[in-house]
Amino acid sequence: MKIKRDIFYWTSGNQAEVEFVFQRSEKIIPVEAKSASSAKAKSLSEYRKKYHPELSIRFSLKNIEKNDDLLNLPLYLVDYAEKFVK
Repeated sequence: MKIKRDIFYWTSGNQAEVEFVFQRSEKIIPVEAKSASSAKAKSLSEYRKKYHPELSIRFSLKNIEKNDDLLNLPLYLVDYAEKFVK
């Protein structure tokens, strides 16, 4: 059985853009990917201030870390992200 997945992103004009937004049950989860060692997620922070999601995910070069509603996952775990969301 093939599962259809729609991919969405969020933008606030020219100021902020979140790379991916996906739905899990009734929850909307914003996802931002950072390839640099500095993982400041200004766009994701903007989204979080505006919509207050229960969970946000940032992929970066940093290790696994959870601070409140922000889950940081290393880039190499992108294929396993759903396991962390459950």
